[in-house]
Amino acid sequence: HVQHCDNHTKNDVRNIYAIEKADENHLWIGTLKGLKRYDIRTKSFEDATDIYSNPISDVSIRSIITDSKERLWVGGEDGVILIRVTDNGDCNITRMEALDNVFVQSIYESSTNRIWIASRQGLFCVNENDWSLTRYSCSEGLPSDIIYGIEEDSFGRLWMSTDNGISCFNPYSNTFRNFTVVD
Repeated sequence: HVQHCDNHTKNDVRNIYAIEKADENHLWIGTLKGLKRYDIRTKSFEDATDIYSNPISDVSIRSIITDSKERLWVGGEDGVILIRVTDNGDCNITRMEALDNVFVQSIYESSTNRIWIASRQGLFCVNENDWSLTRYSCSEGLPSDIIYGIEEDSFGRLWMSTDNGISCFNPYSNTFRNFTVVD
């Protein structure tokens, strides 16, 4: 049961697609109406625009992760936003322009600390040296360009759920192996 929640806030948090621990007392909540922070102690929601001066509301969010560098990656129907909070509490919000208008389903950080983005336009790997993207699609061996989720096995291979079965990507050989109900 949500307390301290007015009608406007209730409508904003009705469709929750992603959740990520912020700290011991807060959760990040991704909704169809933007990024919210839930305070576990007070049982209340706060809009991210009230926390950070840069507006990131009205962004439909499907995925949230905190990476190993304590950055918040927020993905949704209009791409990816990267949020970095500095030691003095300032917030830097960067929109990954190369992913504008890309419908992001899931964001994953692998054991090698690479960021992988599952989307309706294929799989993307972020190169943090120059912030370029490597895109993998049906042309490179995916069974579908629509990817829902990513998980990693103990060998460092990425397993993806797609619109056409499961795909296993080996990032060391850059090869895909696809599985359907026929297998």
